[in-house]
Amino acid sequence: MSAGLAQYDFSIGDRQFTWVLSRVRFSEAATAAQAANANLLAIKSASDLSDIQLAISNALAGNVFKSFLGNQADTGSYVWLGASDVVSEGSWIWQDDQTSLDYSNWSNDANHSSASLGAELDFAGMNVVAPVSGSNTNLGEWVDFNSSDEMTYIMEIIPNANGVPDVTGTVVSRGGGLLSGVSITAETSNPTDQLTTTTSSSGKFAIEFVNGANAAITADMTHANSSPTAAITELDVLEALRLSLGLTKTDGSNTAFDYVAADFNKNGKVTTKDALDILNYFHGTGDLEAEWVFVESNGDYSGITKSNVSYTEGVTTTNMSNDFVLNMTGVLLGDVDDTYTGYLDIA
Repeated sequence: MSAGLAQYDFSIGDRQFTWVLSRVRFSEAATAAQAANANLLAIKSASDLSDIQLAISNALAGNVFKSFLGNQADTGSYVWLGASDVVSEGSWIWQDDQTSLDYSNWSNDANHSSASLGAELDFAGMNVVAPVSGSNTNLGEWVDFNSSDEMTYIMEIIPNANGVPDVTGTVVSRGGGLLSGVSITAETSNPTDQLTTTTSSSGKFAIEFVNGANAAITADMTHANSSPTAAITELDVLEALRLSLGLTKTDGSNTAFDYVAADFNKNGKVTTKDALDILNYFHGTGDLEAEWVFVESNGDYSGITKSNVSYTEGVTTTNMSNDFVLNMTGVLLGDVDDTYTGYLDIA
């Protein structure tokens, strides 16, 4: 880890976390989490604990040096949990929803239930580095600490904390290449309120909507069939012809996106006319232009065949009130063998 690494971001499913690699007191960690629209880490089941331990293990095997975390005597290294009994000694509650700890993983070294020994130990921390031999605290176990102790902390980002729904996503080619410079447009129920953005070098985009909005989200990118993106060649003519005759491509495939790319004239089926149109386009003598189509990456395209090339471009959403992720896949019509992906970084 470089000296300048201040945090480690990770996700578990749809949940987003940030491990802040600065040793601070519990009160400072709680204040920082609130300012970041987040909660200090809460672990409410054995499954939660297992997922968090795996994420921490991956972090320690990668960018996060154990030495950066510091030690609490000989018992290991800890991160703050969002739990305390500062209000009522021995009655531990989670800070995020003020509920009691129905699940816990206390160490034998903890004094969490002792009114005398634990009187000043009001804040929970979890061991994230295996302690020295002879310690009674194991990896993943919790110990109670006082208000002057310092350790790093993990916070979970609160989804849609600002009350405004956001759409974020990544746009890739059908071979998984990151597509930058793709124009994303969201037409809302207000015809004058058209939102636009462009994908970054990593293919990512984000759009912020008014709460309750309806929107049709589409993507677009122009194609110039010249260096360095001369993806459509005479080989694509051959591939389209093979698909139109009910054969596979020369590589043995005939996927849904193969058929989409081969349906150059977008009439809903792959015929020899598509092969001819691609040939004319390649020689600059045709009436049709190559274009990109963008569809939802998680869509079901199992029904697409050479005689039924049917799909919906973009995505329509209604009454948005929560953040959601929209990933899209771009298919360059005419690029039947997907040469374009070879020009891109793979996601």
